[in-house]
Amino acid sequence: MSSPNNPAQPVPVFRISLANGLLVSALYLALALFTELAGRVWNPRWLEPLVRNLEAFPARVLHLFGLLEPLREAYLDDKVSGFTLRLIYGGTTVLVMMLIGMGIGVAMWLFQRSLLSRQQHDENAG
Repeated sequence: MSSPNNPAQPVPVFRISLANGLLVSALYLALALFTELAGRVWNPRWLEPLVRNLEAFPARVLHLFGLLEPLREAYLDDKVSGFTLRLIYGGTTVLVMMLIGMGIGVAMWLFQRSLLSRQQHDENAG
């Protein structure tokens, strides 16, 4: 609780959410890099489902915006390299994760502001 001598300091929820989004994005990219390198060096069978699952999320997002089919056609026509395709998938995933993190941060910030405003109103009324 806060008092006139010790006011509550607002928690930097937006900054925390942004940092969490960066951390999750970095972990995703590290896992994707590991699977790519492991697939090229050892090519284990257990890696195939993991790669498909890592690629499913950005593929769904690209499909949602109508970009998956043109990207697929460009890849099949050798207009887009596998490396470029991986960059697009990775960038899509990072972008979505950052947007989710920022959205959660904004929602938490608004909630915190409403609580602080309500608390100040109660202190002024009481």
